[in-house]
Amino acid sequence: AADKVTQPSREKHVLILGAGKMAEMAVQQIKKRAAGRLRLSVTSRKLCHAYSFAREFGISFFPMQELPFMLEQADALISVLGGEGYAITPNHFAQFPNSRRPLICVDIGVPRNIDPAVAKISNVIVHDIDALDSVVTQTLAARRGEIPAAEAMIAETLAEFNEWYNSRQTAPLIKGLQDYVEFLCQSELGRFGRDFHSDSAAAWRKKSSASRFSACAYSPPRKMRTA
Repeated sequence: AADKVTQPSREKHVLILGAGKMAEMAVQQIKKRAAGRLRLSVTSRKLCHAYSFAREFGISFFPMQELPFMLEQADALISVLGGEGYAITPNHFAQFPNSRRPLICVDIGVPRNIDPAVAKISNVIVHDIDALDSVVTQTLAARRGEIPAAEAMIAETLAEFNEWYNSRQTAPLIKGLQDYVEFLCQSELGRFGRDFHSDSAAAWRKKSSASRFSACAYSPPRKMRTA
């Protein structure tokens, strides 16, 4: 509803009919989304309620008797009045049939506050609960269409996290195995080293040891990480 009355242009004058919880939510959303200057005025069936509401939110108030005059000056209206009977009828527009500016009316009262006949008046657009429900339904459908892409992103991120976490779990074991294999290789070289004294024999020992160490120390850990 707030989007209907906060389109960017000149200063907007928005009327709020009602001073209850729904009216509070409407004012908060309008102020949050307003793109430019905005003037809000509130009224209610009881003027004292409108006065208290206006003081709380720093806006103006007016008596219900002035509603026809205020409608002639307003750009938008949000009606959230309680009680039976229509609060706004075609009679409210009879005094200014040709001089008024376009008016957007959003009726979120239960039961409805605005007579359906008001929608037939020139330059008056009425959005009721049913119309707003259709907008919500379309928005939800669009969001549901994005669910598969979001799930794919989550699955990819989760797989990357699991791979990282598993590598951290096996890191101490891999390091221990590598250190142990290196210890065995060095021990074997030390045990047989006294039987080989030439430079060529020493080079062969070093190359052979490195090859065995690489095969033993790195191949199994690599398989462990991908298991």
